[in-house]
Amino acid sequence: MEAIEISSSKRIFFVLSFFLLISQLMAAADFSLGTWQTTGSQLWSTSFPIDSFSSFSKNGSLNGKSELYYPHITTYTTLNYETSLSPHKKFRLEGGLTNSLRQARGSDADWDYTHSNDYWYYGEFQTSGKSGYIKIDIIKELTKNNNFFWGYSYHINHYRMTQGHYFIDNYNTVNTDYPALDSAYTMIYQGPHLGLTSKVPLTAKVSLVGTLAYSPLALVQGQGWWNLRDMNFSHIGTGQVLDAALGAELGQKNKVLVIGYRYKYASLYHGWENLSSTISWDKANFIQRGPFVSGKVAF
Repeated sequence: MEAIEISSSKRIFFVLSFFLLISQLMAAADFSLGTWQTTGSQLWSTSFPIDSFSSFSKNGSLNGKSELYYPHITTYTTLNYETSLSPHKKFRLEGGLTNSLRQARGSDADWDYTHSNDYWYYGEFQTSGKSGYIKIDIIKELTKNNNFFWGYSYHINHYRMTQGHYFIDNYNTVNTDYPALDSAYTMIYQGPHLGLTSKVPLTAKVSLVGTLAYSPLALVQGQGWWNLRDMNFSHIGTGQVLDAALGAELGQKNKVLVIGYRYKYASLYHGWENLSSTISWDKANFIQRGPFVSGKVAF
């Protein structure tokens, strides 16, 4: 009987502690829930020596190239949480998640520049997948309508490749299906960033709002698995990420609707592939752009 009473007391204590924590988080906090409808793409490429005993060793020429392209069309569900740390400083947590990417045709291309500038191999595949991101910021008030922030961001894209079809094979035109194709590639961009937000009141209930964040030194990582060759490989390098948005804020005080346009761009400075020291990871460009809408409630 005593054990039951102690167990019940612990449950009550944890429940009360949980609600106390929630109340503390909600005090002087802003919550925003919205969507971001995007179009864009993910592209990455590597270069490599076709003949490591002649071209590469004699003149350092990386005369072979592979390039993968994935359409990236989706809608992110977004959540934003802000709370005060001091009279002029805030903490912000932002995240976005997709249910799935819209299925579209991606491509896989190879070139051998020692032979021709035309496609060496070219095929297409059905692309599907998921994507998500999270950002953590400390916001410092500069003026009433202008803030500086710094933090860390993480963005992940996962692509699945199925229903392959080759159109060019060793410079020859073909029409070959690869129904067994079921490969995957995952791309991650993460790193510290700096940014600014600005607000320009137009009327008592309408304002222009803008934000700009930039990460000049991001860690860029890729992980692939080609099922038809049972091959795992990885990429790593450094790059940059730009995230910008411009919109109109409608409402005032504790209920606000924001409608606008957001643009995100990430690219690779330079990287490497783990399969060989002679393979250079040259490009990893990611673009997302489109309208967003979010509703904010302040407590």
